[in-house]
Amino acid sequence: MLPRVRAQRRWQALYPELFATQLHHDCFIELSMLTRESETLPSLKLLYESLPYSENSIRTYLRSLANGGWISFLNGAPGDRRCKGLRIEPRFKAVLNEYVARLGPEYDDEDVVAYAGERRDAEDAEGATAS
Repeated sequence: MLPRVRAQRRWQALYPELFATQLHHDCFIELSMLTRESETLPSLKLLYESLPYSENSIRTYLRSLANGGWISFLNGAPGDRRCKGLRIEPRFKAVLNEYVARLGPEYDDEDVVAYAGERRDAEDAEGATAS
C-alpha cells in the first residue's frame, strides 16, 4: 500500500497548482465532489462553507486555477462584475479522472465523501480543543 501512496504523491507533484498544499488538495476534492454532475458550481459560497479555510485563502487558490485555465468563473447578473460561481474546464476534469483511476477500483465516490467528512470532523474537533 505504501508504494501506491508514494506513487500517488509523486503523480500529484506533477500538478503543483492543484496539489501543492493541503488547502489545494482539499479544494480539489471538494470542487470535484460539488461539480461531479454538472461541471458547474452555481455559488462559490457552497465551496467556502464546505471547507475549514478562510474565504480569502480559497479565493486566492481559485484565482490561480482560473489563471491557469483549470476553471472559469461565472458572473452574476448582467452588469454585476462579481464572480458568483465557476465551471471546471476539460483539463481539470481530465486530471480528476486520472486521479480517481490512480486510486484504484477499491475506492469509489462514497470513500471520497467519507474522507472529506472525516477531515472536516477532525479539524472541527481540533478547533474545539484549541478554544
